[in-house]
Amino acid sequence: MRGWRAVRTIIAFEMRREWTGVLVTFLFACYFGIIFSGSAIDPADRSAAARFYEGVRDWVYLFGFPLFGCMMNRTIFAYWRDDPFTRRIAHWRTMPIPLSAIVGARYAQAVLMTAIVGSGFIALQYAIHGGFRERVELSDWIAAGLVWIAYGFVIQSAYILLELGFAGKTFVKWYLGYSAILALLCALLAWQDVNVFDEVLAASTARPLLWSAVALAAFAAALWTGSRLTLRRMQRRRYTF
Repeated sequence: MRGWRAVRTIIAFEMRREWTGVLVTFLFACYFGIIFSGSAIDPADRSAAARFYEGVRDWVYLFGFPLFGCMMNRTIFAYWRDDPFTRRIAHWRTMPIPLSAIVGARYAQAVLMTAIVGSGFIALQYAIHGGFRERVELSDWIAAGLVWIAYGFVIQSAYILLELGFAGKTFVKWYLGYSAILALLCALLAWQDVNVFDEVLAASTARPLLWSAVALAAFAAALWTGSRLTLRRMQRRRYTF
């Protein structure tokens, strides 16, 4: 198989096999979207409780958006022990499936999942919280949402490179390391009375068209660069059962 036919075949196979992962990812986003539907904290409230909430909210956004491009299932918890994705690719390599199709299918899945789940997460917060709608115009919130979705896909591109181009243990080490750095960064920012969420919202409110364009450009650049780096890495590594 060649070209888009191979990509479509892999995507269809993965979606039939992992449809529960798609559902769990969407429910994960809905859960946190509902929890943080009260994100419109009064900016004048600088109490310790408000700053703690803002730090947790920043961590959820920074940690969660890159996960929206993944399908959450039992397979992801076996990265360290069984390295299932390396085994799966090794199996696919015994078939007439080019590496470019494997990379293309994974990125197509990530684009769809990030866009759909990320948009649902953003829309749910705006729809549920009336006070938030009074503070933020819909156009400004869409611009901020695009920035977060673009951020999520940029990090997701790095995850895909690790997922397809390296052994499972390497992926887990980098993933846990990045998660720990995010937690420390959010704690430090909260301590310094700085929160990423409000900074992104303020910038998007000031120049919604500019930041929407920047977000779309970053998304496209991550797709172009990430797919090519991943393909080059896969061409160099060895796959074994």
